[in-house]
Amino acid sequence: MDQPENIKEEGAPQEPTEKVAKKPAKKAAKKPAKKAAGKASKAKRKKKAGAKSGARRGKPLVIVESPAKAKTINRYLGDGYIVKASVGHVRDLPKSKLGIDVDKDFEPQYLTIRGKKDIIKELKSAADKAKTVYLAPDPDREGEAIAWHLKEALGLDDERAKRVTFNEITKKAIQHAFEHPREIAENLVNAQQARRMLDRLVGYKLSPLLWKKVFRGLSAGRVQSVALRLIVEREREIMAFTPEEYWTVTAFLGKQRLDEQGQEALAKFLAAYHGVSREEEATEKPEGEVEEEDDSAEPEVAAPVEKPRLPEGVFHADLKQFKGEKPQLASQADVDALLADISGKPFTVSKIEKKERRDRPRPPFITSTLQQAASTRLGFGARRPCSWRNGCMKASRSAKTAPPA
Repeated sequence: MDQPENIKEEGAPQEPTEKVAKKPAKKAAKKPAKKAAGKASKAKRKKKAGAKSGARRGKPLVIVESPAKAKTINRYLGDGYIVKASVGHVRDLPKSKLGIDVDKDFEPQYLTIRGKKDIIKELKSAADKAKTVYLAPDPDREGEAIAWHLKEALGLDDERAKRVTFNEITKKAIQHAFEHPREIAENLVNAQQARRMLDRLVGYKLSPLLWKKVFRGLSAGRVQSVALRLIVEREREIMAFTPEEYWTVTAFLGKQRLDEQGQEALAKFLAAYHGVSREEEATEKPEGEVEEEDDSAEPEVAAPVEKPRLPEGVFHADLKQFKGEKPQLASQADVDALLADISGKPFTVSKIEKKERRDRPRPPFITSTLQQAASTRLGFGARRPCSWRNGCMKASRSAKTAPPA
């Protein structure tokens, strides 16, 4: 009778073994649940990816600058496109600070222009649904920069963003542009960024100086400021220049000796071009200056003034080097010493160069150039050439209006 009780007591400790055996069964039951959860999450991801890809199967988006252009282009492209306008630039440098990191290779810091957040939000919403986004701002440097800023602001990749340009808003030009899209021209974008950053670097630092010296509100330009600086530096060099005396030596050469008439012509030529002092030059009338005449006085016929010329067969040669070096002729003593060294020695031609020169005719006369030429070449006053011109104009008009014979 006691044995069954002992058997029960010995069998009692076996309960933990049954519990241990049950634990693996619970773990085995949990593993299929994890696999099912993983499959469900993958299915959700696929659904989201499918939803995104399905969302980008919408109509292509076209972004232009002007709302007026958007309506016209949309009419030419038809219902297969969505056309929206960016209304100019959407990003720019900040107004409250320089916005250019000079220490980091002039890196610009672009911000969304005030009032353009709603436009960017609308464009981004439309771009997320479109499979392709056509950037169609104006075909210039600014338009290329606007297209690049739109691509950056909307987060478009190179596959979806396409650049189209057209020089006229006609159906044929627009269709041709959309048949041949291209990528954004980085060189034009960099050119616009360089211009904009130069504007900021020059204007942001120089404009406050103008506000103090002139009046507030002026903006220093990137071109005018540099040009003014060059002019000022050049003027300072002129003011600091110390005049120094220098001499030149010119030889008049020919194959044969000149007769009395040739020597007289050479003397006149030297007197006209090499024998005039500075005081005489100051008193002479500059070439091209026209004297005023009294309209009431009768025009006087002046004899043509002939300029002296070199005799036939004579040419001049300037001294450029002496004994392989450029001569330093600072006084008459230096010139006399050089002339004493070369006087009596024959001149030889060491080299002859033949070059082609193309002469182009001068433009036709206008009133001012006709008066200047008549004054310098013929010695006429200002009134006489005008009477020629009026006579020619009257003759041409009467020839045009005359009836056929």
